[in-house]
Amino acid sequence: MVLFELDAGKDKGARVAKGFHAIYTSSNAGSKHGERSARDQVAGELARLASHFRGRGEAVRVTVTGHSLGGALALLAARDAAAAHPDVPVAAVTFSAPRVGNRAFCEGLTSRGVRVLRVVVRHDVVPLVPPFSPKEFILSLLEELLPAVGVDSLIETEKTGRALLEEFHGYVSGKRCLIVLNDLSTIEEWNRVRKCFPISKEGNRIIVSTTNVEVASLCVGQNSVVLELKQLSADQTIYNF
Repeated sequence: MVLFELDAGKDKGARVAKGFHAIYTSSNAGSKHGERSARDQVAGELARLASHFRGRGEAVRVTVTGHSLGGALALLAARDAAAAHPDVPVAAVTFSAPRVGNRAFCEGLTSRGVRVLRVVVRHDVVPLVPPFSPKEFILSLLEELLPAVGVDSLIETEKTGRALLEEFHGYVSGKRCLIVLNDLSTIEEWNRVRKCFPISKEGNRIIVSTTNVEVASLCVGQNSVVLELKQLSADQTIYNF
């Protein structure tokens, strides 16, 4: 976690995940679209649009939205937008977004009047990280593997993380499982996640999807191959609309 303060009065102690902060604030002079950071690009375009519509006598409202990693960046952009334009109502709508910052960061959003709508799917594990909670992670897996009544029973008994882990291991033991993990952002997340799965010779497989090639390489190890999906260029894209 890294500091993400603008105003000591409203953001004191605010911290956000290091990976999200790096993606949001870093720039790449050698890239056509990366010469300016995402933070600077959004701030510049927002200032231009706010000035344009105010000049036409129109009311200005800002809504930032994103999915998964984009949702995390949307929250960072919403905080900056509210700080730069205190007289403009700001909202953020995220879908399946991971957790971004600590309580001080959340309080900073609230103090600036940023309204946040966070849409998540009950069985999706991405909104649980970071910070990683083994108990919540295992519960989300059990919700998919066990009937709803069984999961409610587990929650009501308030079992410890260790007890839930043993319950999960007992269920998958002797079975062949295919588990897909989407949007891992750091190798630390992978190291914590893989400890939740038992070592088995039954042919279990874990598919890890990430935009970070380095993380993918560390996940699979030296004896495996990373399958990298290349983005299509404009002339290779077919629009079916």
